[in-house]
Amino acid sequence: MNKAGEVGIFVYGTLKKNQLRGSLWPKSPIALGPAITLGELWDLGSYPGLHPGSDWVLGELWIFPPNDIEETFRVLDEIEEYDPKKDRGLYLRRQIDVRGVDAQDRLGPIQKAFTYLMPQVAQKHRIRRIEPWKKLRWTSEDVQMDALVACWPDDGSFVPRDASEEDS
Repeated sequence: MNKAGEVGIFVYGTLKKNQLRGSLWPKSPIALGPAITLGELWDLGSYPGLHPGSDWVLGELWIFPPNDIEETFRVLDEIEEYDPKKDRGLYLRRQIDVRGVDAQDRLGPIQKAFTYLMPQVAQKHRIRRIEPWKKLRWTSEDVQMDALVACWPDDGSFVPRDASEEDS
């Protein structure tokens, strides 16, 4: 659970720590770690898109103090081509349910986090669904869970080294 006022952002593609845009975050998080959510992950050429669905999707949960979130959203909205005033764009910023995963592979409680969702699946060229492929095992209080999760990149993904290699 986030402490009062802290804001979580779930990322699953080029904004992850070791990916192309992982260094573009304007502020450092106070916490960062793996997390899962439910959805469908789609390969859009050189980056993924998340759409509501029922697959487990693995990404990262970045936690920020309230005084850093306005600038963080400003920068991420520009990267993700989201217009918050008109609530439209390539992606839409929405709150979703996520669960953090600790170093002992224990699932944390469900919490709210912002993410950037694809509003529609079938509009992009070279679109391919990333099927759950990565096997993970988690425990949560009394439950042990073996699951396949969708995770970008997979074997079929193109991972750009710099912005000039990205699809437009």
